[in-house]
Amino acid sequence: MATTERRNLLLFVLGLIVAIAGWRIGPGSIPAPSTDIGRGQLVFPGLAAKLPDVARITIESGGKTIALLPRAGGAPAGEWGLQERGGYPVRTDKLRSMLTGLTLLRQVSPRTSDPALYSRLGVENAGTAGGSSTQVTLFAAHGKVVASLIVGHTRVRTAGGLPDQIYIRRPGHKRSWLAQGTLSVDANPQLWLRRTILDIPAANIAGVTSTRDGTTLVFTRQAGKLHLTSPATHPKLDRYKVSDVQGALTALTLQDVAPASTNPGTPVGTSEFRTTDGLAITVHGFRQGANFWAQFAASGKGAGPIEARVRGWTYKLGNWMERELIPDLAELKAAAPATPAPIPPAKAPTVPATKAPPAATQQGATQPGKAPAAPGRASAAPAQAPARATARIRVRTTPGADPSEVAAAAAAAVTATAGK
Repeated sequence: MATTERRNLLLFVLGLIVAIAGWRIGPGSIPAPSTDIGRGQLVFPGLAAKLPDVARITIESGGKTIALLPRAGGAPAGEWGLQERGGYPVRTDKLRSMLTGLTLLRQVSPRTSDPALYSRLGVENAGTAGGSSTQVTLFAAHGKVVASLIVGHTRVRTAGGLPDQIYIRRPGHKRSWLAQGTLSVDANPQLWLRRTILDIPAANIAGVTSTRDGTTLVFTRQAGKLHLTSPATHPKLDRYKVSDVQGALTALTLQDVAPASTNPGTPVGTSEFRTTDGLAITVHGFRQGANFWAQFAASGKGAGPIEARVRGWTYKLGNWMERELIPDLAELKAAAPATPAPIPPAKAPTVPATKAPPAATQQGATQPGKAPAAPGRASAAPAQAPARATARIRVRTTPGADPSEVAAAAAAAVTATAGK
């Protein structure tokens, strides 16, 4: 009994010491719950094992949603289709990349829990109008959610060789996260479609027969190139435009697609492309407003896989494909050579009139045909003297007159004329 009381007393004293120490040190010394819970962990642990059970995938952004479904009706196993395009096959590589990204995505560090700040990271609710977030949800049978994630902005990392990072948030959770991994989630249906329809090299085309507006054109291959053989008489054709007809089925891609049951528009014409190995591709063209649509059918040798791929679909193509798949003779004509503009008659050059040099007005100026005066000397042409300076003074004398009287008379005459 004494031992038990001594032990209880010791425990009481130790508890009192711990209480006092906690009171003196303060509550700040008690570690808070760790915020690193989930750091470095997979966002969806065990998702890889659940992927075979996925029966539907939805992708929502800006209030718009698309859905991916496994294809039925004899489609290859593992092939998925886009519900908004009647189940048209989607890109397998793109689907595989998205599912792999979800499986390998890891949490790096927690971010904001304030809904007012979600838009900065792009993790607001995907149904928000004008939002930039995208929500992807994987469903099993009977609508059970396998995984769901709101995908936000990608974090730009300037250093090379570093893994991608992206902001994420689980629907219904306040905490957002910075995650590490590569994840591409697109809500644009155009990015999911398999775009290639046909890819038959131009060198394999042996001939084309096209009927449009009641006129049939027959092209036959000669020396490796198509030539219009019917009608036999026709205007000169543009060689490049005929080459476009021969290569119309090479790398042929769609802009959009719809089930063949959908009204494709007004019929334009029909063409049949024949290959050198016995394959025939029939094209039916349609015009719907400003858009060109086409339906394809395959027959002959090796037609099975192509027919299975194109049967039941109407494809929207670029408008320029209309003149290549359903050619029109008027559009195949070569452009008339441009008529050169007439050359105006040559005109004699106009010689500008020359002006006579101004008359010499300064002393020493020369006249035409006369040599200039030598520098430093007076001009050879004397200046006109005043009339009075050139007048002669005549003094009448009588024979035997005294010379002194004659000189005096001359001096008096000079004096008299000086004032005139």
